[in-house]
Amino acid sequence: MVTHKRFFSKKSIPTVVALLVIVVNIILSAWYVLHNDILFHTDIARDFLVLENIATTHKLTLIGGSSGIPGFFHGPLWFFLNLPTYLLAGGNPIGMGWFWVVLSIINILSTYYFAKQLFNKDTALLTALLTSVASISYVNGLMNPYGAVMLFLPFFYFYMRYIETVKIRYLLVGLILLGCIIQFQIAFGGPLLILICLHFTYNIIKKKKYSHCFAFLVLFIPFSSYILFDIRHNFLQTRSVIAFFSSPQVGSQPYLSIVISRLQGLFIDGLNIPTQYTALKLPVTLLFLYMVFRLYTGEIKNKQTYHFFFYLYIGFWTLLLFYKGVVWGYIFWPFSAGVLLVFSSASSFLDKKILYIFFGYVYILMLIAGINTIRNSGVGWKAYRSVAQTIYRNAKGKEFGYFVYSPDQLGYSEKCAMLYVQKEFPETKAYLNRKKNTTYLTIAPPPYDRLFLNGKWWKSNQVKISKEPIERVKQVSGIRIEKYSLNEEECRVQPDPNLVGDLIVR
Repeated sequence: MVTHKRFFSKKSIPTVVALLVIVVNIILSAWYVLHNDILFHTDIARDFLVLENIATTHKLTLIGGSSGIPGFFHGPLWFFLNLPTYLLAGGNPIGMGWFWVVLSIINILSTYYFAKQLFNKDTALLTALLTSVASISYVNGLMNPYGAVMLFLPFFYFYMRYIETVKIRYLLVGLILLGCIIQFQIAFGGPLLILICLHFTYNIIKKKKYSHCFAFLVLFIPFSSYILFDIRHNFLQTRSVIAFFSSPQVGSQPYLSIVISRLQGLFIDGLNIPTQYTALKLPVTLLFLYMVFRLYTGEIKNKQTYHFFFYLYIGFWTLLLFYKGVVWGYIFWPFSAGVLLVFSSASSFLDKKILYIFFGYVYILMLIAGINTIRNSGVGWKAYRSVAQTIYRNAKGKEFGYFVYSPDQLGYSEKCAMLYVQKEFPETKAYLNRKKNTTYLTIAPPPYDRLFLNGKWWKSNQVKISKEPIERVKQVSGIRIEKYSLNEEECRVQPDPNLVGDLIVR
């Protein structure tokens, strides 16, 4: 009698189910792109304008987006990472959106690989599953911090290998990755570098491997853009950092409130549970505290890995006590991979049934957050492109001037769309911030809590148009389009020269 093996064994079924769920999560994360849309707020549109400037001038930039310190910038590595796709896609944001989906898939695979190296297959699969469901909330609009999100676990792994083996090749790779993290998100990578220097100094004295200090020279590679920019601009960034940390506290915020804010970041916000209700985050906080307690009171596996992660995580929030600014979510977002890994490995602390209940709880919270992101998509690329196409079609091939109003005073989203759609109407010349006989104004709606930012003052005092439009062309996602016919005398009345053009100092 011939027996046939089952295609799936009982042990393999959970793995297959997890892989199928990961695939579904990837499809959900691509929901925007599948519907020809991506998130297109000011920062993302600014990135596209920078990429377009690089593509047209053939000059690489030495700085990225602005950081929380005035006059200080992230590195340009995020631009360089996206530039090949931008060129291949002809500047099409949807092409870039598909590249972001690919980056997300690479991140899930990378997370699985390094989690497996640090722990085991089960932990790796759980971490990859949580990473995939988390991606639903953000793949529709990636920015520079995502590079640091992708690189944190590889950096963590290679530095851990250096700690275990004291082989300098692991240190070199870890430092290169850390330098790239700093390029992507200086507010995250900077504190990490300080903590690594302290940790390295302690170990180098203990193990007497003083020649390994020279490995830090490799940081000149990722730091080269900062060095070149400062040399060319009279050490602007260096002076900005010194001025920021040496100046008095901004406002009247007492130091106690900063301490409370950092404690909240350490025990609640930094654990990256995506819900607006603090009470729903408390079970995760309790597990975090229990894991720290068990780490220092019991015998557990992978103790050194846990020690090093908690050293980085707690040390990061401790160093932020010296930072006077607001700690936005994207600053500590790169820790998310490490947090998910540590929680997924909690079988060393918890009964497996309890672990799976906790895992299911976190998964559901993340899935709800992702679905809400899809449902509450807001104004994206599709809407801004529609505004631009409406204007160009209405112009019917004639040249026109246009002005863009946005409550943030920048209007990068509309300007980027106008610049891209210009390629679809090569016969039509459009002039930003210039009055022509035919002139269009696009006016974005005001925030619900600041209704006075409705564009009326801007139109009369900055654009200097006081007449009524000859046509209210259309309203797209709340953005008004007004068409004006100006005579020669009205065209000679110059608008405010301080109106923001394509780009402003980043």
